[in-house]
Amino acid sequence: MNKLIIHKYKKILKEHLTYNDAVSLIKKYIKITKNEDAQINEYVPNVHIAMIFREVLIFLELENMYPTEFHNIPYKFLPKISEYFKNNITIVQIHNTYQMLRRKEDYLRNGMKYANIELHHVIQHHINNKDLNAHKIKLKY
Repeated sequence: MNKLIIHKYKKILKEHLTYNDAVSLIKKYIKITKNEDAQINEYVPNVHIAMIFREVLIFLELENMYPTEFHNIPYKFLPKISEYFKNNITIVQIHNTYQMLRRKEDYLRNGMKYANIELHHVIQHHINNKDLNAHKIKLKY
């Protein structure tokens, strides 16, 4: 096989995170955000930003738990995570990720809303009971 094709294939594989890598990365974002003394965004407290990241983590976990149901909706969470959450975590990167997630036309934001409506019968008991691993992340309000 051509070395250039192999190189491109390896690069594509590196760009997509595994489920465990994505969970770990989002948890790092949450930890850094909630432990940061300086306010990351001038209009909202850091805990709000951490809550938004935790919400992404919740839907990522639900997508992993119910692959068949999530396959039937037009939004896929895991393949998009690397577009939002980068390995080089800085305060600027955290702020940029938050800004992306708060846009009305944002893919993940709309995906979470869509899944909450379309898969309500499947996921709502997890949301109400707060029984997912992501719910175990404590945030100070």
